[in-house]
Amino acid sequence: PTALLLVILYALMNLAHDTQAIVRSVEEAFTFDIMSNGNFAYSGHMGFKGNVDVNSYADFWSWMNRGMSNLFFLDDRWVSESSNLDLGKYTEDEKQYYLNFNKKVAPLRLIQESVASKDCAN
Repeated sequence: PTALLLVILYALMNLAHDTQAIVRSVEEAFTFDIMSNGNFAYSGHMGFKGNVDVNSYADFWSWMNRGMSNLFFLDDRWVSESSNLDLGKYTEDEKQYYLNFNKKVAPLRLIQESVASKDCAN
């Protein structure tokens, strides 16, 4: 009975102090933004491919230069494609935030995952 009480108290303390739901929703917002807005293969103002369409080294670097870097390293404020409106540039303080609320605390890090090749079981 005492051990069960400790487990329940630990679970309640963890839920009260460690806000997993908020952290998970922020992570999902980052993923959604990159998946939806990180486009490349532009024709005029419209990018027709996203990160799931990367099939070669050239596609990857095109996505990094035209898709990901435009989301993460902002200079100009976004306006509609055909608008002549100039909202100016972001200040240095505003450039430190991603999605206007989340502070960038480290540089962008790229990691390559690889798996040893093996014969197909089928």
